[in-house]
Amino acid sequence: MKLLSAVCSDRGIKKKINQDSLLVRSAMTKEGEILLAAVCDGMGGLEKGEVASGEVIRALERWFEETLPLLLSGEQEKKGVGERRKRAIAKSLESLIQEENQMISVYGKEKNLLLGTTVSAVLLIAGWYLIVHVGDSRVYGLTEDVQQLTKDQTYVQREIDAGRLTKEQARQHPRRNVLLQCVGVQEKITPEWKSGVYYPGMGFLICSDGFCNQLLDGELEERFCRNYLRAEWEMEENLKEVMEQNKRRMETDNLSAIWISVQ
Repeated sequence: MKLLSAVCSDRGIKKKINQDSLLVRSAMTKEGEILLAAVCDGMGGLEKGEVASGEVIRALERWFEETLPLLLSGEQEKKGVGERRKRAIAKSLESLIQEENQMISVYGKEKNLLLGTTVSAVLLIAGWYLIVHVGDSRVYGLTEDVQQLTKDQTYVQREIDAGRLTKEQARQHPRRNVLLQCVGVQEKITPEWKSGVYYPGMGFLICSDGFCNQLLDGELEERFCRNYLRAEWEMEENLKEVMEQNKRRMETDNLSAIWISVQ
């Protein structure tokens, strides 16, 4: 399988600083091509959100370069990634996210700053994907339609789940941007995990909330499912077009997205 990727980020029409940070790293291994992609959205209401998001991205990059090869080394699995190896990878990523949470929290206290960031990351290895998620950035699975693979860890999503708000009410709610957790603020966080299989013709969209806030029902499918592109430059142009459309709709947040296509 071949993994194509496109990345796009824009500070938007209002903010002076882009507090989003992104990562796409791939490598050829005995398991075939592997890839790690992540979007971190530094908290716009907090100070130096770009410091927090950049730190988590750098930590994920180091993990991909230094730790993951060790986890994948050793005796060749008969087929794909074995269950023991999957558990080891997930445990290692869990430790990394918790360590980053503690480190950013301590740094903020030392500097008298309130730092925080979301993180949504997808790891692809030999037909197996693993998602780790904290906050309200999103991961979508792209097949014939769009499936949101992560759940927003927000006040309004909790109210929707409890039946106290509709999705339409949540879009206009004054507390729609309130997060229940993010990396660097709480002493302990509980990341959301999801895993599954990927195959040719499938894709993933990882994005900050600013990228999807202004999209209407059906527009994700139109742009990313029915618009099958075979070149990375075409994928990047598609991301840029969506961002420009969102800016015309007066989206005020930073906008960032990564599109992965499995071919």
